[in-house]
Amino acid sequence: FYKNVFSIPNQYSRNYNDIKQKISNSKISIGLHIRRGDYIEWEKGRYYYSDGEYGIIIKKIYDLFKTKILVIIFSNDCIITINDFNILNDDIEIAVSKDEYYFDYALMSVCNYIVGPPSTFTLWASYIGSVNCFQIYDIAKPIELQDFFICPG
Repeated sequence: FYKNVFSIPNQYSRNYNDIKQKISNSKISIGLHIRRGDYIEWEKGRYYYSDGEYGIIIKKIYDLFKTKILVIIFSNDCIITINDFNILNDDIEIAVSKDEYYFDYALMSVCNYIVGPPSTFTLWASYIGSVNCFQIYDIAKPIELQDFFICPG
């Protein structure tokens, strides 16, 4: 039911198609959900992370796999500047989704892994695509494969 609710319409965007192709060509794809907007106030900003902190998360993900990865950034923030993540590693490719939420669900649900702060958005994408998900509760905590889970619905 939810796969149908969040399925994308027949008209695809160029950005969607480009990212979907990159996912198809990558060995490991990571959907990184950067939650902004209301998260600056929700829980007193506890899960509102800076670009630099997301850069640290990306490096931790790379260290987990130690191979070339594709990181697709999904965010409700209008301005995402990749240089602000301070990633200087040729084995980390970064793409940014610039489409509506239903395109983001479709793309996240075909990634190998999803990472983001505690959010039902990432959980729905995990559920829709049966994708392993990691929720960032503590920016300093190491990321371990056993911490990933598939949202049971």
